[in-house]
Amino acid sequence: MSYIESYVSDDEEDYVETQGYDRRGPPPPQPPAKSMNGSVYGVGNGPSIIMELRNVGVNVLSIESNSDILSYLDAVATEMLSGEQCLLYTDGSGKTFNVVVSGGAEGLTATYNSAKGTYSGIAVAIFLPFVARVLVSTANLSFSSNYEAVQAPSLGLNPGFLFCVFGVILASETSQSWLGMSLDVRGCNSVGAHVWRSNMLADYPRYTSLLCLALAWFAPFGTSTRDFLTALGTGIGGAILLSSLGSRAWKKLGIPCIDKDAFFAPGFGYLMSILAGVAFPFVGLRSVTGGCGENDDDYQHPHGGARRARQLVTIAAVIVAVVFLLTDVVQVQAVFGFSWTHQGATNLSVGLWWILSTVASLAVCSRLDSSLGESAQPFLVRDETSPVGFIVPSLPKIAIDPTYRGRPPLLSCCGAISDILSAVIVVAVGASIIWMGIKQIGGEEDVMPWDL
Repeated sequence: MSYIESYVSDDEEDYVETQGYDRRGPPPPQPPAKSMNGSVYGVGNGPSIIMELRNVGVNVLSIESNSDILSYLDAVATEMLSGEQCLLYTDGSGKTFNVVVSGGAEGLTATYNSAKGTYSGIAVAIFLPFVARVLVSTANLSFSSNYEAVQAPSLGLNPGFLFCVFGVILASETSQSWLGMSLDVRGCNSVGAHVWRSNMLADYPRYTSLLCLALAWFAPFGTSTRDFLTALGTGIGGAILLSSLGSRAWKKLGIPCIDKDAFFAPGFGYLMSILAGVAFPFVGLRSVTGGCGENDDDYQHPHGGARRARQLVTIAAVIVAVVFLLTDVVQVQAVFGFSWTHQGATNLSVGLWWILSTVASLAVCSRLDSSLGESAQPFLVRDETSPVGFIVPSLPKIAIDPTYRGRPPLLSCCGAISDILSAVIVVAVGASIIWMGIKQIGGEEDVMPWDL
């Protein structure tokens, strides 16, 4: 891997924050020499540590004290690395550190792992037909001034119910879908690499869906705005559910990652994860894997894992179909307050999707990995804050914040003009708000900024 080597000045070293103390202040007491099969991380032992790790088969990416650490991290975070490796930094005194990413990577890792641990793919698959019912009902939408909703709720489900489903019941299933796509579809090495690559910590797709549903929940009944926001929030929520299933199916099937740095790559990757969720939804379930235990009846069969996966796909698909059919019964609709419209078109479209996606999921079960686990280096442990995904547990960490890279100004060619333009915009916006307040105090209610 190529990287830019340059001298690191004292000011540039302030970019680097070490765990537990500030590099600009006095150093902590020297820790006692630790041993990892003979390797110590005391002063002057950096090269020997790296050499010993490489001698035992560990792939070590090394950054020296006279190298441009930020440029090196840019290269590592944007390159899809195969296998297991660690990224070590050796300072001027010879101390060696694991390089990790700060700036929210640790908190985002905890959130993602929590959502991943409680993820229920069958719950997602069951609710997807309900999303289809709501979206098909949008054929009744009209933005004319005399529009009135003829049913309550006019789209089949109340936006308050949808808000509770997406925000509470399926909280884990709708959480961090963009990060899951980045790891499974785009092939990011770790959460730390994602943070360094995009610096995106907030779950914007989920926030947008819940905001639309919350606004629709409190919008007046019988208005097109209420129904439009309900349809928009439900559509975004359905895309999130499909993306979460598709990202997991993408990784399980071993489809090549979309490792591109173009500006459209993240959006294209998210679209591909949605399409994978439409085509192979049942492969994204946690229980659908290519392996089987020694006590299973199919263990001796050469394709026993694939057979077991097909059985689980069939069971999940039947459960989804049964729930969908039950909600189509008139008595069930009356009990729970459902008011479906265009049931014929909904049943036709969902039925076609169910058959095709089930057959496609059954067909690709033979591609699932049949191994029961992953082999790991004995000297490395998984750490999502590392830009390469692994660290040496016996070495301390040095944390790098992505904000220290700096970004070019939006109007770099304008120079001082951009400063003048910023001042003019701030003054104009502030003056319009103050003017509106003065007019409203004077008794004028319908005041707009453009009436100035």
